[in-house]
Amino acid sequence: MFANRNLTLVALEGLLLAGAAHAQTLLATAFTYQGQLKDGGSPANGTYDLEFSLYDGEDGAAVLVAGPICVDDVQVVDGLFTAELDFGAAFGGDGRWLEIAVRADDIPANCDTGAYTTLAPRQPLTAAPYAHFSTKPWATSGNDISYTTGNVGIGTSDPQRKLDVLAGVNTSLRVGRDGGTNLELKHFNTALTDVPGSAFGMQAIGPLHSHVVLDVQANDNEDGFYVRVPTTMQMNPTVDKTVLAVKGNGRVGIGTVSPSDPLTVNGAIRSVSGGFKYPDGSVQTTAASALAANTRTPQQISLLRWYDAIQTGQTFAVGSNPYGVAFDGANIWVTNSGSSNVTKLRASDGAYLGTFAVGSTPLGVAFDGANIWVANYFSNNVTKLRASDGAYLGTFAVGLQTSGVAFDGANIWVTNSDSGTVSKL
Repeated sequence: MFANRNLTLVALEGLLLAGAAHAQTLLATAFTYQGQLKDGGSPANGTYDLEFSLYDGEDGAAVLVAGPICVDDVQVVDGLFTAELDFGAAFGGDGRWLEIAVRADDIPANCDTGAYTTLAPRQPLTAAPYAHFSTKPWATSGNDISYTTGNVGIGTSDPQRKLDVLAGVNTSLRVGRDGGTNLELKHFNTALTDVPGSAFGMQAIGPLHSHVVLDVQANDNEDGFYVRVPTTMQMNPTVDKTVLAVKGNGRVGIGTVSPSDPLTVNGAIRSVSGGFKYPDGSVQTTAASALAANTRTPQQISLLRWYDAIQTGQTFAVGSNPYGVAFDGANIWVTNSGSSNVTKLRASDGAYLGTFAVGSTPLGVAFDGANIWVANYFSNNVTKLRASDGAYLGTFAVGLQTSGVAFDGANIWVTNSDSGTVSKL
């Protein structure tokens, strides 16, 4: 039994030398502990088994962090002993206390069995001066380090942000891998040819086919990527304007944050050169030239563009007593006055795409850019169908004996032959 004892933690020279060399070789987690053991007030001598446990506090409510580690057959001379301990990544900057249990024993390899006497109190472990200095101001947790007190400056002693990187011309912050593509946030020291003044942006530097990819993790359709520009000389989040929005559902908005289609533009679209290319591959460079040069019949009129009919002499079956015809930019719609329906044909080859019921004796037909409108002569109404799939969208009452229908870019106009009126929808 040990009537009393005194343990003192001493930092050995070897530990300090290892800490000073850590910039070249990372330190292992093992350390050397030196203590002094007394038996009955006098320095102990002999062979002992020692058991070490690491806690996060001194009292009985403390939690065991690591251990116990048993060191077999430790030689104690004049009360002094040393032991190599390795608790792994147990030192993250928080306080740690060492609990030691001891017994006199010189039997080899029996360290893990038998009873020990636990010495009290637990011993606080304190950092050696150089090791303590090397961790400031960073806090460590396993392989991670952190700093939450202030700002970090690189190239500046007066950082104004959490991470402030400043240097001379061509300053950049690089993220990448050795021998591969690097992505740099860069300030260009000379003006770009197509951007007035100086510029700041992202640049991919690496082998051929190096690309900058913006990957936004979207949790719902409202998540996405937004580009905002200041409305005044100073940034103001409450009044700055969002000029581009890419939503999680794949829709893109220009001048709007709520695009309703794959591309929604709030404002006029201008083609500086090249014109506009349509799904069938045709290109229209001016709306005026198409109107002036065309000498076709009214049945060839398209509200989107002129369409050159198939010049093969072919005919295509539709319904009974076909009367009106309209073009929606890709397909032909024919009213069948004797069948009370409309037929949809693909304009490029005349392929049959479907027949859709409407009112009684349909005559006139028009396309409004998204929907087909059919004038039903004896039903005294017009039927609205979705052009993409022919889905029924509604019937609207007008005057008596409805015959003609037209779209003005905003409204539908219907002639009522027996009422002597036109209806505006």
